[in-house]
Amino acid sequence: MNATTSAPAPPHFLESFLVILAFFHLSEFLIAFAYNRNLLNRHSWLFSVPYCSAMALGLCEYFFVDYGAMLGQETIARVHKIGILTCLVGETIRKWAEIHAKHNFTHVIQTEKRATHSLVTEGPYKIFRHPGYFGWFLWAPGTQLVLGNVVSFMVFVGVSWRFFYKRIPVEEYFLERMFGEETYTRYRQKTKTWIPGIP
Repeated sequence: MNATTSAPAPPHFLESFLVILAFFHLSEFLIAFAYNRNLLNRHSWLFSVPYCSAMALGLCEYFFVDYGAMLGQETIARVHKIGILTCLVGETIRKWAEIHAKHNFTHVIQTEKRATHSLVTEGPYKIFRHPGYFGWFLWAPGTQLVLGNVVSFMVFVGVSWRFFYKRIPVEEYFLERMFGEETYTRYRQKTKTWIPGIP
C-alpha cells in the first residue's frame, strides 16, 4: 500500500468519540438528578478508574496504531460508521430503560427494597431483562469502533461481558429477595438479557 493511502484515523473520528462520551455521561447524571436526586453523588457521572483507564488505552490505540495503512481507509470509515450506529442503538436502549423505570433505575445495586421501589416489567423491560446493561454492552465497545480501534473493541467486548456475567447474578439475588423468588423468577424465565452467554 502506497503512502497516499496510509494515514492515521481522521480527526473527525476523535470528535465523534468525544461527543458520544460527553452526551452519555451528561445524560446519565441528568437522569439520575431527575429521578434519584437523593442518591446523587460524584459517582453518578459514571467515571471510575478502570473505565477511564480503558478509554485512555483506546485513545492510545487511536493515536498510535495506523489501521488505515493495514486495513485501508475505506474499511476504517465503514468501521467508524458501524460504531456510531452501535452507540446510537445502545444509548437509545439504555436511556429508554432509565427514563421508563424512573426512580426504580439506579447506578448502584440495591440490597434493600425502598418504599417507592417496584419491579418494572413493561416497556424495554418486557424485551430485555436488563435493558440498561444491554445498552451499555452495545455502547461501550461501539465507542472503540467510532475511533476505528480493532484491539480495544475486542477488549471492551470481553471486559463488558465478564463484568455483566459477574454482576447480573448478584443483582438478581437481591431482586429475588426484594420482590419474591416466585415473582422475579417467573419474570427472569420469560425475559432474556440478550447478552450472549448470559441467559
